[in-house]
Amino acid sequence: MKTADMETMEKLARLGLYPTKDTLPFWDALLAGSLVTCRCAACGRFRQPPSGFCPGCRHTEVVWQRSDGVGTVYSFTWARHAFTPGLRDRVPYVIALVELDDAPGVRLIANILDAGEDQVRVGARVVADHRNAAEARIDFVLRGEADD
Repeated sequence: MKTADMETMEKLARLGLYPTKDTLPFWDALLAGSLVTCRCAACGRFRQPPSGFCPGCRHTEVVWQRSDGVGTVYSFTWARHAFTPGLRDRVPYVIALVELDDAPGVRLIANILDAGEDQVRVGARVVADHRNAAEARIDFVLRGEADD
């Protein structure tokens, strides 16, 4: 009998993603339409990417904390060439480094959806968008453009 973890790992492998035991809860939540962050159970430090021990205090226990998905564009670039055939229809698209408000120090590589080249800037406010959750994509939209 397959476990839920095995099913999640198989689904992610079909998408070209290969989680570890430390990152699996992140991907599992993402597939379910939620964004979570990993926090040390001892000192409270966030760790991204999730790892087997805290780089601050070396503690191994973690707490997974749901994020509200609100953040700030820390850096970004526009992809103008499809790196894989599956991206051909999305070019050009934004690849951004988003810093989450409710997880200090956590920055996620993500796409910014539905944004024109004149709209995306460093410091822009964004919110997570889960319309592509089934593809395990980390997507954001500019703040104010997400469905409430």
